[in-house]
Amino acid sequence: MNDPITLRSGLVLAHRLAKAATSEGLARRGDPTPELEHLYDTWSRGGAALIVTGNTTISRRHRERMGNVVLDARTDRAALARLAAAAKRAGNAALVQLCHPGRQTSRFVANDPVAPSAGPAVAMLGAFARPRALREEEIAAIRDAFVTGAEMARDAGFDGVQLHAAHGFLLSQFLSARINRREDAWGGTIEGRARLLIELVERTRAACGARFTIAVKLDAPDPERGHLTHADALAVIALLERAGIDLLEISGGDVERARMLGLGDGDDTPREGYFADVAQAAKRVTGAAVMATGGWRSRAAIDAAIARGAIDLAGMARPLCVEPDLPRRLLRGEADRAALHERPKAPGDLAAAGETGYFAWRLGALARGTQPRHDISPIHAALDYVATDAVLGARRALFGE
Repeated sequence: MNDPITLRSGLVLAHRLAKAATSEGLARRGDPTPELEHLYDTWSRGGAALIVTGNTTISRRHRERMGNVVLDARTDRAALARLAAAAKRAGNAALVQLCHPGRQTSRFVANDPVAPSAGPAVAMLGAFARPRALREEEIAAIRDAFVTGAEMARDAGFDGVQLHAAHGFLLSQFLSARINRREDAWGGTIEGRARLLIELVERTRAACGARFTIAVKLDAPDPERGHLTHADALAVIALLERAGIDLLEISGGDVERARMLGLGDGDDTPREGYFADVAQAAKRVTGAAVMATGGWRSRAAIDAAIARGAIDLAGMARPLCVEPDLPRRLLRGEADRAALHERPKAPGDLAAAGETGYFAWRLGALARGTQPRHDISPIHAALDYVATDAVLGARRALFGE
């Protein structure tokens, strides 16, 4: 865990613990805020070798949450540079996670979500509208917006970007045979479904140079739900290898599947490192560094996965919402595992909303420098999470941005 690693881009990471992306929802009018700077400064000082920012969108119209940072012509570049400085305060590396939510844009953000193909709405409490299919010229515009976002991240002082092709967002939707039913060059075979992702890697490399780190976050195979098969996942990784990525992160789940939310999928879910076996298979296909995120809680489990060659890096997200200095304490031997507290749970879809709301609550507290209760009601947490987007969405509709 303590050993350094050098990525293909030349970026040196001091050890093997990374802060994986979280969706903080703390931007205002699409720009970083002092609260967001404080949060990332806290994580930087907490000891992670690599920090990946929260869900940063390239579309002001379509966001995962109203509080996402947006990278476009209207972005406050000085605020973005301050965020980069805060995220790298302690000498660690930092990447911007670039994303378009596609069909996972709730009604509070936009009532006209888009996807590779028209289809049913995301199934969660009626919070999502049915998406329409993207036109080819819109796909090209989204591709160009990703590249522009990468250039903005570079100019702000970030070490690279992570292209978010997991967790049910747009790039993941293109890869999914169930969601992407296009019959043109952007669909069909896995090569067609991966075309947008591969072009993003190639064009970002051409625009930003060899020393700019390009990472990709990819879903683990999920053939039962009609998404990536094991063969398709390995084919995508091989295509990414040829495109020359520097870092591959394996994760999984989406808002319709509980594992992304830390709720597990049943008795077959391992206690730690949900995706370590998939990461190990990926390492046979790519020479890029491979990171797995999902379920890591103890130094022993992370050390064992690194020792057997399953992973190069361990990504932690929820534990660092509660203990932002956990990486430093694990590395120094001052802690041997995360101290996540037991929390009240709600039934059904409310459990997912309450879990998401709980960690959003924690992130807001860290950003303000306060400590909320651990036993917050899951109904309270869910309502607070939804109300924030509802209020910000209404304000945008009334006053614009």
